[in-house]
Amino acid sequence: VMGEGYLKNLGFDPEDVRTAKEEAVRVMARPNLEVGRVINRYCPGYGEPFQAEKHIKATGDLSGPGIEIFNELAEKAKADIELWEVPLNHEAIVEAACEEYLLPNGTSGTNGAIAIVASERVVREVEEDLRRLGHDPQVIGRVKGPGGGNLHVPRETRNFLPFTGLREAGPQIDRR
Repeated sequence: VMGEGYLKNLGFDPEDVRTAKEEAVRVMARPNLEVGRVINRYCPGYGEPFQAEKHIKATGDLSGPGIEIFNELAEKAKADIELWEVPLNHEAIVEAACEEYLLPNGTSGTNGAIAIVASERVVREVEEDLRRLGHDPQVIGRVKGPGGGNLHVPRETRNFLPFTGLREAGPQIDRR
């Protein structure tokens, strides 16, 4: 889709873009089996009641919907969720692809990322387990509490949002 001249006009070295693409494919091709096993350790066993201080409350794969997954969770739970950041590899390339309408949602396909919603204690434990396995987990936000089902994101995140839905959502997005 993007020829070398086009990439150069956008200010990118074509080899850097190729390398970024190969890295993204390599990361997304890595099976999430280890992550799944860690998540499973923090889920109630069969017949065991859910305990908020011991179990993960929700998980989701960000690969398809990107941060839209948090918007859906906020709406369904009637809770307000605040994201402090949306970590992306090769952010400048992603931003340019969104601005040029080549990528409809810069937060989707985010490196096969898995969203985990849990108590602070469980988040710390999961984070430690994942680091021991060589992963780089990042806490990117919090559930603020009961509310109107709003997702609050940093202003700069708008550059990566889909053309429809979240980008124009108005009241669902805090455009601070």
